[in-house]
Amino acid sequence: AGAQPPEEAPRAPADPLVGAVLGERYQITNFLSSGGMGVVYKGRHVVLDKPVAIKLLRESQDPVAQQRFLLEAKSACHIGHEHIVDITDFGVLEDGRPYLVMEFLQGQSLETLLAQKGAIPGNRVCRIGEQIARGLQAVHEKGILHRDLKPGNIFLLDRQKRDFVKILDFGIAKVMAGTRETLSEGKEVKQLVNMRQTTQGTVLGTPEYLSPEQAAGEAIDSRVDIYALGCILYEMVTGDVPFRGNGPMSTLMKHLTENVVPPRSRRPDLTIPESLEKIVLKAMARDKNDRYATMEELANALQNEVEQTPTYQGD
Repeated sequence: AGAQPPEEAPRAPADPLVGAVLGERYQITNFLSSGGMGVVYKGRHVVLDKPVAIKLLRESQDPVAQQRFLLEAKSACHIGHEHIVDITDFGVLEDGRPYLVMEFLQGQSLETLLAQKGAIPGNRVCRIGEQIARGLQAVHEKGILHRDLKPGNIFLLDRQKRDFVKILDFGIAKVMAGTRETLSEGKEVKQLVNMRQTTQGTVLGTPEYLSPEQAAGEAIDSRVDIYALGCILYEMVTGDVPFRGNGPMSTLMKHLTENVVPPRSRRPDLTIPESLEKIVLKAMARDKNDRYATMEELANALQNEVEQTPTYQGD
């Protein structure tokens, strides 16, 4: 027999969940993506005939992972902000795996955009960054830290030819007010050590966007998200992350010990305004006391940057 044509090539076993109905309401129609802990499917509300996204824990996990997943549902659904993904329901499968039901988004992640474009024009950087900051200000006002902000967790919808930001994945969010649902400090330090031995860094953050205080295992506050957004702004203006080591631990150490190369020095071929560079570097300050005090302050700085820089108008 000759070689099989591609359409007849051996396939992975059919996903048993496709076609299943969860909670008597949500029919899973197809697989969308998978991450460190969860799998995301497209689904349909069988009564309302409305598309939804369903995030399911990959496998039955220990109580800490399930607790974190439940906390994601609770924390995100109470925010109620236009730039935060809307979580509408929560349930548990018969095998004990919990799932979240979210609004179905059409667009692309910031990660995908950066992979396609490299550096992004200043006007677009400011508008995307401002929306992220406004959404996270609402998150912080509810006493929640995101703690895993990265381009893969920023989704861009296309509205009237403009980017409209949705922030996703509060899977490792921490409630600042110290509720019973948060993990004890001892467990967090242990998890951080485990993270340093993994390649993905999926447990408590992604090394390329992790603040020095997170990398050092110190007490954290909302300024860890400001630092992560600073790293994202840096990546948008230069086309590359500020620090990249040979592995997760090496990258973490760079955040702790090295000075970042200013964006205009990193990419002298681009016309990055000095005023925008100052915003990026302030958000990324190694000492958290030198950063913006709040996301609102950072959002206003980005908004003013667009309004006061005429060269942006053509971006």
